[in-house]
Amino acid sequence: MSALTPEQRERIAILVSYEWVCDIEGQPHDENERQSDENLAHLLSKCESALELHEMVLEISKGDCWEDAGRVLLNHPFCDYATWLAAFWRLAPSWFEQFVDESELMQHGYHDKRWDFIRKAEAWLCSSDRSSAQLHFDPTNDDGIDWTREYSDRYHPEGFYKIPDILKQPI
Repeated sequence: MSALTPEQRERIAILVSYEWVCDIEGQPHDENERQSDENLAHLLSKCESALELHEMVLEISKGDCWEDAGRVLLNHPFCDYATWLAAFWRLAPSWFEQFVDESELMQHGYHDKRWDFIRKAEAWLCSSDRSSAQLHFDPTNDDGIDWTREYSDRYHPEGFYKIPDILKQPI
């Protein structure tokens, strides 16, 4: 796969620097959200490749605006299987393996958008064709991080959530 152009790198920088977020003082929250959504849609309409989108997801997953932009990125037509897999692991799904049942998860206040997304991503990944992937992602070596072992000290053998083995394999 070819390298990113300077224009593509600039779009990634705009995404992770929150330049698309509208926060006009005195403007109603709903209006700021609507404008932010429009700005993000405009930015993503310029996306030129699966690699550019993949890099956007990898960069945004490091920051706080995942809730705002992550789902939009993954619904983009260029979104690759490896990009979904990276998003899944970057949200640390193995952390949820420590809970005995979902009610315990809710008691601790962790039944949130991240958990909902992990479940959605798992369902999508398990029902999609891995062979269609054009890009690569290795959950056992993501810039030196082995996501499959992250939080293994908290693993509960009777836990209600288990990550499917197929999602632990590189693509």
